[in-house]
Amino acid sequence: MREPAEEVVALAAELAARHVPGTRAPRVLDLGAGEGRHVVTLSDAGLDVVALDRDVASARAIVEVAPGTEFALHDLAHPLPYAGEGFAAVVLWSVLPHADPALVPALLPECGRVLAHGGVLLFNLIDPRDGRRDPETHARRADVPRGPDHFHARADVDPHLWWGKIADARLVRAPLRGRPDLDPVAEWRLRVVKH
Repeated sequence: MREPAEEVVALAAELAARHVPGTRAPRVLDLGAGEGRHVVTLSDAGLDVVALDRDVASARAIVEVAPGTEFALHDLAHPLPYAGEGFAAVVLWSVLPHADPALVPALLPECGRVLAHGGVLLFNLIDPRDGRRDPETHARRADVPRGPDHFHARADVDPHLWWGKIADARLVRAPLRGRPDLDPVAEWRLRVVKH
């Protein structure tokens, strides 16, 4: 299993430190949970984690690595199956670079809807200026066999975050998973706080 993103590790520590013993642990939604690398980090911090993914293999992996975690099969093209303001945080890591860009205008407001006041959304984007994209379609170039399928400028997502304030936005150069022979990818890492 891959290492968790440092931003998710920091969020887990922050939420665990704020948790008052004897009360319900902060609830965190991991969208596109995949193999469960963030589910494990969040669960190990004592948080109440809900994992969503559209892949049955992900469900099996999460049951293995984090028994007792609530898991639901869910396609992000549909509204989230939760009431509003029920989560202290939503993790949407390594999802948008592989999701249909048409989902962004509905998905980011959905994340805001399920976050409690003061809740945190963590997500990342691959910047279009990276050089691995087709300048016309913003899709992954055919000569890049693995990695992100879609690229998003930060300005493309900002209008969909009207419900929150971007508390941190860093543009980093990170290695592309499984492709050390390629140059590092330009990746936006964002933290949005609901106001």
